[in-house]
Amino acid sequence: MARYRITYDNGYDETVTAADADLDIDGDQYRFRDANGRTIALVPRSNVLSVVLTEEPEAVTD
Repeated sequence: MARYRITYDNGYDETVTAADADLDIDGDQYRFRDANGRTIALVPRSNVLSVVLTEEPEAVTD
């Protein structure tokens, strides 16, 4: 899983651990999903200054 640091317009920031992140179909909120594709966090886009990938997911090796 990767780690994303979200910085809000009020100066607050938090870290979310997720397999991937993107904007929803309307572009209104960021979606963070687990390895099974389930949404684990929704963040309103209007309150976000940045979403930064701070730790890459670990590579899967056979």
